[in-house]
Amino acid sequence: MKKIIIIAAFIVIGHTAFSQLRLGVVGSYGVSLGESTSKILGTPEGRKAMEIAFLESKNLPSVGISLTSDFGPLFGSAEVHYRKNAYTFSVQNFLKIDEPMNYVEETSSVIHIPITGGVKIGILRLGAGPIFNFQTGQSKGQLKGYHIEEKKRDLQTGFLGSIGVDIGKHLRVGMKYEHSFAKVGDDYKYAGKKLPIKSTLNYLTFNVGMYF
Repeated sequence: MKKIIIIAAFIVIGHTAFSQLRLGVVGSYGVSLGESTSKILGTPEGRKAMEIAFLESKNLPSVGISLTSDFGPLFGSAEVHYRKNAYTFSVQNFLKIDEPMNYVEETSSVIHIPITGGVKIGILRLGAGPIFNFQTGQSKGQLKGYHIEEKKRDLQTGFLGSIGVDIGKHLRVGMKYEHSFAKVGDDYKYAGKKLPIKSTLNYLTFNVGMYF
């Protein structure tokens, strides 16, 4: 499945090859828009077991490469970035009265592939497209002590909307809104069910690219 999606992404770019295909180096910084959420979890007997809260997702710097092509007033591009995700939970254990609030940081490595198509208006570029995030590594066992199991998703998807500005022939700056289709709780299970944390890992990402 992974190979099919990656091949499809590059086929999309290949269809723009009748105009000039350009390679670029792109740096980005994503500001987290994820909202904090807390839920109380219970035991099979109906007792309150713990309150778990998603507190924050850290801002994301990343670096990658880009292929872009213009054809008339339209453009298409695909990027491949390496990212390190990190988000923080708090856990209050009601079954151990003297236990203080605990804070747990979960991390993962991600290959981030945004694909964008859109229209050029002067020096402006307005675009939209799908996002594919492939997890290549994830911290393990951080929440296991609370009987929470990890359910790793190898692929997460979403969509983006973007605005870019051409500064001369080689420099491009822009901003993207990245919306994830996945919820934070989708990565974890408690008592055989998905963790009921509905926060979405959305980002506002600022980008700078140099094209050759």
